Amino acid sequence: MLLDCTAYSGPCACGREHKLVTEKVIVEYGAIKDFDRYMAECGLTGRRTVIYDSNTYKLPGLPHIAATKEIVMQAEGLHSEKGMIEAIFPRLDDPDVLVAVGSGTIMDFARYSAFQLGLPFAAIPTLASADGYTANICSVMIDGQKKSIPMNAPVLVVADLNIISAAPRFLTISGVADILSKYVSLADWRIAHLVSGEYYCPRVAAMAEKALEMMARCAEDMRRGEEPDFEAMTMAHMISGLTMQMLSNSRAASGAEHLIAHLVEMKPPRFEGARGVHGECVGVGTILCAEEYHAM
Repeated sequence: MLLDCTAYSGPCACGREHKLVTEKVIVEYGAIKDFDRYMAECGLTGRRTVIYDSNTYKLPGLPHIAATKEIVMQAEGLHSEKGMIEAIFPRLDDPDVLVAVGSGTIMDFARYSAFQLGLPFAAIPTLASADGYTANICSVMIDGQKKSIPMNAPVLVVADLNIISAAPRFLTISGVADILSKYVSLADWRIAHLVSGEYYCPRVAAMAEKALEMMARCAEDMRRGEEPDFEAMTMAHMISGLTMQMLSNSRAASGAEHLIAHLVEMKPPRFEGARGVHGECVGVGTILCAEEYHAM
């Protein structure tokens, strides 16, 4: 499936003009074999630095794409922390384009480096575990607190479903939870618009609802013990990320449930031993917020 993102740019009925950096999103089985062609079509040429973590680098069946330089980050203890990301800058070797191969953390390393150095980047997701792949913002740890900061969105995303479908099931379920959280975030956004006049874009909200509907169907398939539609699951993540890029914030994709998740991820007193990847934490937050909504 090819998603031409240029269709989402331009003036909108909400009164704003949406601008996307992302040009193409390819979600297909075997997509990585045509990665160089897609790069050329997007004008992403020249010196190429490719960033992996050590687990992704050793993934069976993952071809290592052509690179001027490869950087393999030690996976153990790696997380999206501003100082840790900035430490990679001297290792990049003056590239013309960055490529991130992996999941959310490695994407943050590439997108933040690209933002700070004024470089384009391309993304090769290996998991359908979170919805930030096509976003231009991300929450990172700064002085012990989770903060959303601007980053570069990828010009190109190539998601090979042969790789994504082979991921551990708990990570796939984490991604399901991250998208199902839109039940809460969209309600939060709509209420804020009605009560306080906060800016609201029906088009962006409809995109988030589309991603939610796609993932809800996949979740129901998984509940019945059926194999999920990995193409639909992955595309739901891509569409949700585009809503963040269109708004330059996460209002359509992140509400009170994400605040709960971020609290857990910061590991304050009483949460030091908390475990769970991002989507799992978001899933807990979604349940808690949904219970509060139903109690009103």
